[in-house]
Amino acid sequence: MFTRKVRKSRKAPPVAPDTMEAVMIRRFGDAGVLEFTTTERPQPRLHDAVVKIHAVGINPLDWKTREGVGLWDDHLERTGILGWDISGTVVACGRRVGEFSEGDEVFGLANYPDGGAYAEYVRVPVDQLVKKPSTVEHTDAAAVPIAGLAAYQALFDVGKVTAARRVLIHGAAGGVGHFAVQLAKQTGAQVLGTSSERNLEFVRSLGADEVIDYAAVRFEQAINAVDVVIDTVGGDVTERSLNVLMRHGVVVALAGSESSGTRKTGIGAHRVRTLALRPDKRRLDHLASLLGEGALRPSTTTIRGLRGIPDAHRISETGHVRGKVVVLL
Repeated sequence: MFTRKVRKSRKAPPVAPDTMEAVMIRRFGDAGVLEFTTTERPQPRLHDAVVKIHAVGINPLDWKTREGVGLWDDHLERTGILGWDISGTVVACGRRVGEFSEGDEVFGLANYPDGGAYAEYVRVPVDQLVKKPSTVEHTDAAAVPIAGLAAYQALFDVGKVTAARRVLIHGAAGGVGHFAVQLAKQTGAQVLGTSSERNLEFVRSLGADEVIDYAAVRFEQAINAVDVVIDTVGGDVTERSLNVLMRHGVVVALAGSESSGTRKTGIGAHRVRTLALRPDKRRLDHLASLLGEGALRPSTTTIRGLRGIPDAHRISETGHVRGKVVVLL
């Protein structure tokens, strides 16, 4: 487990049993639109569990949605609670929930794509939850759902990565990237990555065979003959990645990161595959097993308290986070 500095925030007064503390947005904008408030505590429905949240993972998806360019419509008609990555304890179950019981420690997605994780409690469909291994801290579990699933789906469902393939991972020290390096290496692939100079050794420690400082050299001048590129950066990186591919190679661009120029002109468009994340309980359960075995190691920057969420957004927005930002409630 990699752990970074913890920031503390002010404790809030207790709330009534049928209410909870939450962070909401009423309009799109910068981190200043995130409002600390009290709202109704959710109750279980037939196929849902109510989870007491202990940790929330912050993703670029969170602040992009806050800005109005993510999962939600560009016109917010109601108050909304953002956030998707959660780890916590089941406190109530719907009548048709047989997989979980009160007291079970779980992690997963909070109502993807609707959200609701920036709160003390959340109601979640059970097909978006898995049991948390007892040896894994909530901080680490909350770092996994979106970034871990994106890495897995990009590598294996879209990229079809197998042993002996050469895989280039852009942003290899980031949330998706640092999971992708570990997962690809476990498969037996040859793993190359790009990162800043300060993260070169970190990416190597995850198992990368070669790491390129993107500020010191253009990656297409340093490597070639790659079977799959995992592109978490976008812009001209997508187009430049086409130059390092083998004849039948593909670039897997995370949704929202692909180059508009590539798609508009059609140059190499048939070699660019866009990943649209989807909930996948089976894949998430596999990631849980890897976590429990110590085969998947999250790197986290931890902030404490719901009131720390605006700061967590600002840190994530810098684009220089090693691994994931996690808010510990």
